[in-house]
Amino acid sequence: MPSRPRARLLFIALVLGLAAQSLGEEPPLKLLIEGGPQSVRLRDPSAAPGSPPAEAESQPSKPPGPVRIESVDAHRNEERSAVQAVVFRGIHIGKTSTAELQQAWGTPVKVVHRGSTELQTFLIDKYDRVDVTLYQDRVISISIKLSHRLSPATLEAELGLDKFESIDVLNAQGEPIGRAYPERCVALTFADRQRDAISHVVFDAPDPQPFLLRARARSRKNYTGCLADAGTALELDPQLGEAHVLRSRVLLATGQTRDALASAEAALTLNRDDPAGLLAQARAWGEMGEHEKALDALEKAIGSSGERGELKAEAVCRFGNVVADGPRRDYKLALDYHLQAIRLAEPLANSTRADISRAAWDVLLEAHLAAARDIAWGDWKGKQEVAEKWLTKAAALLDQRGTDPTQRLDDSIELCRAALDAYVGLGGQLDPTPWIEQLDRSMSNRLAANRDPLFEGHLRWDWGVALYDVLQIDQLRGDPAAAIRFGQQAAEQLEAGAQRRDAPLDTYLVGRLCFRIGAIQAISRKNHVEAVRWYEQALPTLGKLAPTSAFADPGQQGETLVSMAVSFWAVGQQEKALQLTQQGLEWMRKAVEAGILSDKALGVPYANLARMYNYRGEKSRAAEYLELAERLDHDLRR
Repeated sequence: MPSRPRARLLFIALVLGLAAQSLGEEPPLKLLIEGGPQSVRLRDPSAAPGSPPAEAESQPSKPPGPVRIESVDAHRNEERSAVQAVVFRGIHIGKTSTAELQQAWGTPVKVVHRGSTELQTFLIDKYDRVDVTLYQDRVISISIKLSHRLSPATLEAELGLDKFESIDVLNAQGEPIGRAYPERCVALTFADRQRDAISHVVFDAPDPQPFLLRARARSRKNYTGCLADAGTALELDPQLGEAHVLRSRVLLATGQTRDALASAEAALTLNRDDPAGLLAQARAWGEMGEHEKALDALEKAIGSSGERGELKAEAVCRFGNVVADGPRRDYKLALDYHLQAIRLAEPLANSTRADISRAAWDVLLEAHLAAARDIAWGDWKGKQEVAEKWLTKAAALLDQRGTDPTQRLDDSIELCRAALDAYVGLGGQLDPTPWIEQLDRSMSNRLAANRDPLFEGHLRWDWGVALYDVLQIDQLRGDPAAAIRFGQQAAEQLEAGAQRRDAPLDTYLVGRLCFRIGAIQAISRKNHVEAVRWYEQALPTLGKLAPTSAFADPGQQGETLVSMAVSFWAVGQQEKALQLTQQGLEWMRKAVEAGILSDKALGVPYANLARMYNYRGEKSRAAEYLELAERLDHDLRR
């Protein structure tokens, strides 16, 4: 694959103001405030579309007494997924006309016209006030101000809402101001922002925003629910680009790269300059091994992010990831981008906007972990000490973030995965045991609290990838027994999380795992029969070229086939061994032509083919390959 011109990367770096830093320089870390959930706005149904929320004039309170929401048909027996507005005292949201409303409830005590909408206020029984908003002669919402505050549990039971999953509505600072029940188009307003006391009940028409709000919350824990909510939001409003982006992120997390790309591109069809959509597109291209396309999308995301600093920081961080993961493996340039992402995200972590703060914290953690990986895998002096310092900085972020226990578990899992990845890059010099134990605790606790099969598959896949890193570390440390043990555990977890995954590099990873276990059996235990058993599981994947990346290239894949051929030859499958060696040689030659493998590496397959053809009595072909091997050996000695 042709390399991306370095001049182009450096030009982008200059545009972003990236300054090359030495290995020892690390960005200062500030003590940052706690991040919070994404902000939303509780829509006041008494306000006209486009106008600010407004409170109707208060009326004299009613005498104290029991307060109940009465005459509500909640359709308790309907399927939970159905979207159905409640019917309150004979009034149907979206259907009842002005005349029908006044016939049922009498003359309103007050009427206020607000542009194209009309607000009618009624005094009904035990309620302090009931405000009805009409638009084009149809009731579009009902807001009830309670005479006495009630608990959410009481109202849920009265309205039949207890069987539906609610979502708290937050202000920009992440403070709770209400609770929504999307399937029933009901919202409860908290009194004085206290979750245990309700002051208003709002009945609304089917609205995509509560579903979108819940999809955001579910996107970090309930993938099945998130996809369902995003889908419902799009049914109600096909122009919601954010719903497409949420779908793309969840689909990608579950390995459904083609569908993830389609959702990202659907968002970009609505707005081709949407930075969130471009980020989602870049993630999908990256997972598919299309690094050039990923970098193009990230360039556009950086350019279109404008005032969305948190999205620019994420795009810069992702750009560094793609540079590191691409075929050129430019860890020096990747580190420059990751340092810039940290500088962009640090001030945003202090934002009073909870959604911006949380996004900035996500970038800070990802960029610190990526920097540790850049150091561990790059060509640096003293890299072991510096990589460990970056991991320590990242671990400190978990304490500074101070988030809820679930978020902390997710962050802990990411930290452990990145640390084990870095330890592979460091050549197995460090003992991974503390990280393995922390990962085991965090994963076990996260799985115990999980109720979503899609999210479980995501967790188990990530666990399997981390255990594959442990296998590599133990192999590097000369402990084949431990390597095989963790490799078998990795295979179990990857199998459990492999459903629906279609990314070529995911498939390639499973093949590499089987190959490594087989190689340990062949080299350390001289057990070629067991090695071949694992190789046969690997070949359906490794017998095809994967996209060139930091994880796979034709040279590595060709060497893999040449290695496997030795065991097939040893167990008597000579034709298979010959075919694998020839195919491996062909791929290695491609790598030499592409400049990603030294031609000296061809000496091994040349020598093996010479021996194989000689054994088969094909002396001329054996002599041909022997001459090629000797010529390389002679060049090497000069």
